[in-house]
Amino acid sequence: MPFTLAHPAAVVPLRRLAPLSALVIGSMVADAGHFLSIDLPRGFTHGRRGLLMYSVPAGWLVWLIFQRLLREPLLALAPAGFAARLPAEAPLPRTFVEVGRITLGLVLGWLTHVVWDRMTTINFSLPYTASLIAPLTVIRGVPIYPQDLLRHGSAMIALALLALWLLRWWQRTPPAVRPTLILPITMRISLIAVSSLAIAAFALAAASGHDSPFAGRTVLTRAVRAALPAIGVTVLGYAVIWQLWRRKSAR
Repeated sequence: MPFTLAHPAAVVPLRRLAPLSALVIGSMVADAGHFLSIDLPRGFTHGRRGLLMYSVPAGWLVWLIFQRLLREPLLALAPAGFAARLPAEAPLPRTFVEVGRITLGLVLGWLTHVVWDRMTTINFSLPYTASLIAPLTVIRGVPIYPQDLLRHGSAMIALALLALWLLRWWQRTPPAVRPTLILPITMRISLIAVSSLAIAAFALAAASGHDSPFAGRTVLTRAVRAALPAIGVTVLGYAVIWQLWRRKSAR
């Protein structure tokens, strides 16, 4: 499967059909179990039954957590120029139409994820997949298959296109309303630096050794897989502390 964080690139052209936040979450939620060490069968999370029983409910949960808990703390941590280009607030949906658009975004995001995965995964029922079985070459004892180049190459192209779109969005969107509370730049840099070092240390420690839950993969892959849950816990902890601090400061 392509790199999960590259999947949002596929939903950018659909942003007029549904909220971009819902599209992005929907494009990645099917892979959440891989990064959280949760035993969710791929056939379930990437299948039609999983769409209704897992991806849409989990996507809604993530969307609500992002809007109500994470959004303002992350904006306070982001560069002022970036935060000023985003809407000042994102209210919860109040009508069935708004609920439907968010659900549509989750479903469309999930569809782009599944289609992309299936286009870059061997399926013997498709005529072109026979050419993806034989390795192209062997590097240090590791066979390199055409499907690997297809997966990783498409992910790199998608990340480049996503970066280009973000750059154009930055240039075309004038700064508007700043967030109600933004951290001083020295505090932002300190928080990011300390958190990054702690996450990197945890990821390397978790990835080392044969008893790692990510054993059987390269060290880099194990480190990335171990770092993502640590990033999630760190972001949630920061967001909770920030929300408590803001409420205390508002009194």
